[in-house]
Amino acid sequence: MSKRKTNRRKRPLRIKVFSALGLLKKISTNLFPIVMALTIAAAVPTGVYFSYRFVVSSEHFALSKIELSGTKRVDEAILLQQMGVFPGMNVFDIHKERAIHSAKIEPWIKNVSVKVNYPNQIVINVVEHDAVALVDFGKGLMFVDAQGTLITDADQDELLKESASAMPYISGTSGLRTEATQKVFSEGIALHAMMKGMGFENLSELNFDETLGFSAILIDGKEIRIGRDKFEKRLTRAKRVLSQDDDIAYVLVDHALESNRVIVGNKTELK
Repeated sequence: MSKRKTNRRKRPLRIKVFSALGLLKKISTNLFPIVMALTIAAAVPTGVYFSYRFVVSSEHFALSKIELSGTKRVDEAILLQQMGVFPGMNVFDIHKERAIHSAKIEPWIKNVSVKVNYPNQIVINVVEHDAVALVDFGKGLMFVDAQGTLITDADQDELLKESASAMPYISGTSGLRTEATQKVFSEGIALHAMMKGMGFENLSELNFDETLGFSAILIDGKEIRIGRDKFEKRLTRAKRVLSQDDDIAYVLVDHALESNRVIVGNKTELK
């Protein structure tokens, strides 16, 4: 069986070239959005990186203004170092929560706020504990606030300050259970203020005993055993007795059942 040859007409070279160019144009048209997207995607991280490098290295964002207020007892330089804040640092390197947490490690600091004002300022406001008394607790004296909360140990330098020497002193509390201390301290502070208001200017210390309650020790050595309640009524009786005789060594007005009972001891009887 013979094969019949078919004469096919060859396409001119010019037509082939134009066809190839048309196909290439079509392909490039379809690929253009993809190429542009890839180019932009590659350029964005690069732009972000260089923007970041500019921000962290620019002197425009170097910390040059530090406002710190509210410090009385705390050393400002030590506090800033503890918070990780120093002149010249980049403001974007300031971690506010971390700085606040670090500041509160200092016992005297009750609260602290941090605000960053861009491009180059930080404002730090400190609220310190207000010590109102010294208490005998543990191995030495400690400062407490008006609510009876323990603040920190009172070192020798602090005790020599006039503010500390004028504070009420509550002794006999070193053996108290932890859960009872705050109530005892707050009661003692209130009692001391009451005695000052009633004219007991020569008050040296308040002593606390879990069984007997509070006793006041005067500068001249006299003792007033007050108890744990009805402070004003008991102190009024004690003051009346003390005004009548300067030879008194102690006055006991702490009787729980007989609130009007007063026991007096003279110095001459104790010799």
